[in-house]
Amino acid sequence: MYNHFYLVIWILFLISFRTLHAQSVSGRIIDQLTKKSIEGVQIGILGTHLAAMSDSSGQFTIVLSKAGTYQLHCSHPSYESMTRGFLLGMDVPTSIGLVLSPLPYQLPQEIITSARRSEENLWNIPEMMAIMDQAEISERSPRTTPELMMSMPGVWMQKTNHGGGSAILRGLTGNQTLLMVDGIRINNSTYRYGPNQYLNTIDPWTVEKIEVIRGGGAVQYGSDALGGVIQLLTVKPQFSEDKFQSSVSAQGKFMSADMEKNLRANWQLKSQKVFVNMGFSYKDFGDLLAGGELGVQAPSAYTEIDGDFKAVIRLSQKDQLSLHWQRVDQRNVSRFDQVAQRGYGLYEFNPQQRNLAYARWEHQDNSPWLRQLRLTCLGQTSNEVRAKQKQDSPILRTEQDEVSTIGAVLEHQATPINRWTIISGLDIYSDQIASIAQELNTTDSSQVELRGLYPDGASALNASIFSLHSLEFNGITLKAGLRHSLIRLSAFDLQFGGFDLRPQATVGHIAASYHLGKWHHLSSSFQTGFRSPNINDLSSFGSFDSGIEVPAQELGAERSATGELVYKFSHPQLSGSIGMYYSHLKGLIERVPTTFNGSDRYLGEAVFAKANVAAAFIRGIEMDARFALLPELELYTHGTYTFGATQEDPSSPLRRIPPLYGGTGLSWKSDNGFTARLEYRYASRQNRLSDGDIRDHRIPDGGTPGWQVLDAFWGYQWKKFQGRVGLQNLFDQAYRLHGSGVDAYGRSIWVAIQLTI
Repeated sequence: MYNHFYLVIWILFLISFRTLHAQSVSGRIIDQLTKKSIEGVQIGILGTHLAAMSDSSGQFTIVLSKAGTYQLHCSHPSYESMTRGFLLGMDVPTSIGLVLSPLPYQLPQEIITSARRSEENLWNIPEMMAIMDQAEISERSPRTTPELMMSMPGVWMQKTNHGGGSAILRGLTGNQTLLMVDGIRINNSTYRYGPNQYLNTIDPWTVEKIEVIRGGGAVQYGSDALGGVIQLLTVKPQFSEDKFQSSVSAQGKFMSADMEKNLRANWQLKSQKVFVNMGFSYKDFGDLLAGGELGVQAPSAYTEIDGDFKAVIRLSQKDQLSLHWQRVDQRNVSRFDQVAQRGYGLYEFNPQQRNLAYARWEHQDNSPWLRQLRLTCLGQTSNEVRAKQKQDSPILRTEQDEVSTIGAVLEHQATPINRWTIISGLDIYSDQIASIAQELNTTDSSQVELRGLYPDGASALNASIFSLHSLEFNGITLKAGLRHSLIRLSAFDLQFGGFDLRPQATVGHIAASYHLGKWHHLSSSFQTGFRSPNINDLSSFGSFDSGIEVPAQELGAERSATGELVYKFSHPQLSGSIGMYYSHLKGLIERVPTTFNGSDRYLGEAVFAKANVAAAFIRGIEMDARFALLPELELYTHGTYTFGATQEDPSSPLRRIPPLYGGTGLSWKSDNGFTARLEYRYASRQNRLSDGDIRDHRIPDGGTPGWQVLDAFWGYQWKKFQGRVGLQNLFDQAYRLHGSGVDAYGRSIWVAIQLTI
């Protein structure tokens, strides 16, 4: 394995040193008013993968492989974008002087990639979205990805344990929301009903940008996107157009009360044709110290070792190959709630592992019917081992589930006429499940092999075809799309009988956006979504918080229909959005009482099975806004209200509906490298509880109290050094996020430093 790894690195070095018989375009970019050089301008050659960034003297160079006529595009958050054509002659360097017009100090207009599977300005997206960029991620220096996302608009983060975190989008979570890394589905066919821990298996050090689309995404990405889609994007390649460059960085983070020791080493290589980024992380998390008089939440400590590798190779001006690998390995991840409240002496995930590898070929062109062609081939494994032992019991039960996934995604983008964009494609994912269990008597060392949580050898196949369209005319933008999915779920189960189900679904989306003048934008949309039953729904046999679950082998898809109205405003100093939505859900899969071997009790606990029994609705209001008080100072705020109930009885709440919540903050960035952020977060009391909430040991009697928290962050960057400090829960309030199994941090401080050489 290691020989193969070094061979790959050697090949990349050889490619990086190849001499190009090529032409180049270079130039200097200056400010129209001050005539000074502009650093950090993104320069790209349209119809190719070639790009560069201006340096501190405003200079840039881009190497092209052949002569011809090209279009060069320049963009910078503080300047008007510009596109300029130029003619490149044979073996003659071309020099261009570019002048950009400054904008009034303003808020950045984000470019996103998830909503339409292509780059698009946030202003043109009809849905409500939340985005966190690399600068903010760096400022927050997060312990985990779930904790990083807690301050994002419209995202409620439930934490069953300190090593978990399940995002609730518009009242839905678990396998009803879709997790993606670089456009690849992380959800597999064993994702559980209700909150899960899988978002925490994504190392935040590898995340450069987060995009959350709320309430949609089924047409773009398929099953599971009932609540929305969380897209986590890894490092974007940066090539060196003039010479070979290599850098090494080391960073560490330490938190008070020994709650975190986090170390990372990173190596980066840049050349004209190759970009390589490699990283290794070691993390030692201590027991969580909660606020007020709550004290230490033990056991909640665990350790983690992560690794990642990304290489992007320019095969030609129009062709690019990306290779990516990431691994997360977590050990001794305890369920504090089970030990503290459910009578367990031991309940932990050991290990919790995830591996992802993909190869992606991208071709860009100027042909109307072939703007871009992209093929991704992927492999992923998930390995989860659960160890459980009741207090005063000699029986240690161990369950292991390993899911191996292979897949491919093909995407094609065309612009047959001006202002009409088509993105079509197909994707396929195939899961193979290995599941075993055993019980060890710790008194006499006797051991019994048992059926796993799922039938060993179960499989799932998910194949889809889709087409997305966007058309602009006379200040109106129309967007529409369709996806058809074919799914096969099969298993052979000696104990409960096998199954071979082949559900399918067609979902659609239509939206209209109206440009109400220069600063205002109104959108309305309607979309349908679905979640196919998975192996977890059909074949689980084991304990959960309220009893024992037995397989249910006749299930249909959960379906949703959502209407949404969104108003957006975008002024150089003020931008924001407010949206209202209504979702109707039917065929929801829930656990219902049943029998096993003729009895409604098994091992002393009530017996349940899943069934398509529920119809419900969820409605809500979401808002966010940002205001540039000064060129260096920004005020931001957001708030979310969600109401969910069963269709039969509107007074009967859905499970885990978040309370009214939001936040307000001030962000300051100076030209000399200093940053600061003061953030206030809040949630009201949630006492509107379903029967399942009332039975949930994680929710206090009468509901979860409201809370208010103040956090502060400081940072400084000087040349190759970067330092960050965070102060959490300044007033040491004792509080818990609704539905969580652990309480939140008390007053604590962390320090993070990074040095690059």
